[in-house]
Amino acid sequence: MSPEDIARRECARLETWSDVDQRSIVVDPLKGGMSNSMFVCRSAGNMAVVRFFGQMGGLIDRNEEVQVFLEMSRRRLGPACLGMIYSDEQQPSPPASGKAESEGRPAALPIGRIEEFLQGWRTLEPSDYRDDVMIGTIVTNMKKWHQTQVQSVTCKPRILQDLRRMLRKIASNDGEVFEKLASLGYEGKADVVGQATKFVEVGLACLSPLPQCMSVGICK
Repeated sequence: MSPEDIARRECARLETWSDVDQRSIVVDPLKGGMSNSMFVCRSAGNMAVVRFFGQMGGLIDRNEEVQVFLEMSRRRLGPACLGMIYSDEQQPSPPASGKAESEGRPAALPIGRIEEFLQGWRTLEPSDYRDDVMIGTIVTNMKKWHQTQVQSVTCKPRILQDLRRMLRKIASNDGEVFEKLASLGYEGKADVVGQATKFVEVGLACLSPLPQCMSVGICK
């Protein structure tokens, strides 16, 4: 099945979409994802985002990312999770209710999820970060996110650890990492290595001198 067909099938399984003919669901690609393939599904007044997880060469702990997303969904600090998507070989996902799915640990690692479509929301522009009101909103929400404890996820200072891990991945000539970075616009392995290494080294140079008291709470 194509990703679009899977998206239709999974949305049709939602309780709130139960009276929708699967064939009537319109699926459009949603641009902007770095590692994921995303689609907007529409039918009879219903809208949802279907996200299929991509590969990032081990740079992202997908299981941890799922747990964080579910907790943020439960606390309404992000889009509601309407359901998880599993491959046909995996255990089936819990019955989708069309409501936020946020309790418990998935029985198997999902290949994607269905999220609430945030109607009327937009991506921030550079000019937004110069607006005092917007800055206040961002800081307030960042505080909530960093104070959130997620079961099974260790919240400790590790941004330096993650940056060093990225650098090791780049230095190891990981083909999957190069392929992903190249898809983001870098041309040739030398360009990928040079640009990515520079990015990580700058991050390490800026953050390494910070005392421990300043880095506490910087969690992935």
